[in-house]
Amino acid sequence: MRIIVISPLPPYPSGLAYYSLNLYNELSKLCDVSILSNINAEVSPSRNFKLIKCFTSSIKSAIRTLFTAFKMHGELIHIQVEYRFIGSLLNFLMLPSLLLFAKASHSNKKTIITLHGVLTKDAIKYWLDEISSLRLPKVIRHIIAVIAFSIWIFSIRFLALLSDVIIVHNTYMKERLESLLSLQERKKLRVIPHGVYKPSAKNLMGLSSNDQHIILFLGFIRHSKGLTTLIKAVKLASREIPNLKLVIVGRMIKRSWEKPLKIRSHDSLTVISSELPDEQLDKLITQASIIVFPYDDKFIEASGSLCRVALFFKPVICTRIPRFYELTHMQDAVIIKPGDYQQLANFIVYLLKNRKLSLKLGKNLAEKFSSKTWNKVARMHHELFLKVLGER
Repeated sequence: MRIIVISPLPPYPSGLAYYSLNLYNELSKLCDVSILSNINAEVSPSRNFKLIKCFTSSIKSAIRTLFTAFKMHGELIHIQVEYRFIGSLLNFLMLPSLLLFAKASHSNKKTIITLHGVLTKDAIKYWLDEISSLRLPKVIRHIIAVIAFSIWIFSIRFLALLSDVIIVHNTYMKERLESLLSLQERKKLRVIPHGVYKPSAKNLMGLSSNDQHIILFLGFIRHSKGLTTLIKAVKLASREIPNLKLVIVGRMIKRSWEKPLKIRSHDSLTVISSELPDEQLDKLITQASIIVFPYDDKFIEASGSLCRVALFFKPVICTRIPRFYELTHMQDAVIIKPGDYQQLANFIVYLLKNRKLSLKLGKNLAEKFSSKTWNKVARMHHELFLKVLGER
């Protein structure tokens, strides 16, 4: 079985790039994989897939990439789709039309789309109100949200019509899509979870730092990540736990029309904005006392950062937003209200003083995610692809 993939790869500034790198490293052990990716893609020479560096964020590049994929030798095309397809919102809006023309000329190939986010009007309003650098009247923001959401629904329905299968990462995403699609289109939806990083036994045996209590944030540094809330909370918690240190690991991301965010290191705050090898990142996670995801956004997605740390048996604090819907408060995570730094500070102190609860949360989280490691998720994809091709 030969699979042709369209997806970004690191250092492309998106969680999707790291998702695809991990997925296809495993999937290419089961079948032949060729990836059409960004022109600056950098991957290990030990990779198992074939890499074709070809696209930029231009619409011309998107057209060329799609037609190249359909001309290549292979039975199935797997397209990874996020809000900025191949780096541009315009490319996402044009994708259904481009896919229609490409399939018309090479209709023998099966097409599978993995959709990495489900949009809502509330999510668009949140972006316009809190993240966007645009200063618009409330009524204009509301009109933009309604129009943008309507266009998104049209694009998704068109994609569903043209594709053989649409993969999403959880049942919440599937249910929201089902409310927008026709009965025939709903039959194409499949749930395959986001893959989870599996640490080595050596890293699992590591201990948290004895000198300091490290509070760790992992993910891209953007306004929607709630980092201002986290910094305030750690400062407040340090009044009761004096040896607290906040470590923020992630690349600074600046999107078009978004407010700038500046965070600098100081005595009790370390910001690591460079790319870390897995070994160094594993060590940081192992040393952490608590991992915090204080996100504010309302997008319906899966959290790649949570999947990166879930099997390290660490207590996690996150916010009550769609991407963490699978977690249960005080069972496998502490779940707080977005933007509430007082509540976050209280739970940081509480967990640091309650080792039994911290161990329970870390253990339960690891057990919940243990069936979603990348090799298992790759096998789920492989089985689905075989069914689509009629080979099983």
